[in-house]
Amino acid sequence: MPQPGANGVEVNAAAPYRRGPLYSAVRAMDLPKDRNGKPVTVGTRVLLVTLSGTWVENLPQEERVDVASMIGDVFTVEIDEDGDVWVERWWDDGGGVSHGHSIRLDPHEMELVDDSA
Repeated sequence: MPQPGANGVEVNAAAPYRRGPLYSAVRAMDLPKDRNGKPVTVGTRVLLVTLSGTWVENLPQEERVDVASMIGDVFTVEIDEDGDVWVERWWDDGGGVSHGHSIRLDPHEMELVDDSA
């Protein structure tokens, strides 16, 4: 049952008291950055300059060719809830069929594109 508290504000004595900021459990994320340290945000356009790791080598040959063909192209960035940067490409296989790849990028794999030039 609500009871009068300090300054006449009603307080529910049965509810647990919450200390600290309401969103204290939310992780404060730094903006991801490109290989030059420039901030990358949702909708930013980046040049895919390289792909690292052995994951590309472990793909089937046809997928490896598709993924490798993405290097050197410009993509619009998406950022997931963990702050990871993703780009994707879709290929039209004809007859209403398509296939695609989404790739999570590390900072050294992308460079911000200046569209104002």
